Amino acid sequence: MSASGPWAPKANNPSDAALRTAVLQVLMARVRDADRIARHEAQAAMATGDRLNPSIGDTRLAAVTKTKPRVTASVTDPARFAAWCAEHHPTEVHTTTVVRDAWVNAVLGASRTAGEPCAPDGTLDVPGIRVSVGDPGLTVRLTDEAQDAVERLWRAGQISLDGNVIELPEGGTE
Repeated sequence: MSASGPWAPKANNPSDAALRTAVLQVLMARVRDADRIARHEAQAAMATGDRLNPSIGDTRLAAVTKTKPRVTASVTDPARFAAWCAEHHPTEVHTTTVVRDAWVNAVLGASRTAGEPCAPDGTLDVPGIRVSVGDPGLTVRLTDEAQDAVERLWRAGQISLDGNVIELPEGGTE
């Protein structure tokens, strides 16, 4: 992923990138919680169809509208629904061949191990199976102190909105 402008990485330094990642994870959690609360408060205070235009000074930020609830329907028990259809609307039912889940899982496991489409008995070139390797991930496990530390830096104006620590206090980071 490449970025330019103010969102571009400041340096190719893994420690700085890891610090920004941890800081942003804390900030995102706080913002998600605050957003959930604000949305709940706005929904409780607004009637369906109401539209508000929040602004800061002369700058309009958004149009916030309480919409009608969306009606949805879903099949929650496919087997019971299929049985009902077969009894009451048999022309709307067709029979298909389905492979048992246990066998599908066995083939997929063997294929992951082999690195190519493979049956559990070692047969290669199993049709209809694709093996791919995804991108590596990044795991962030915040410490118990992270929330308070980031909050202190944020209140002191030492963290920018993009997660960069503007001025590191005594003690630094690793």
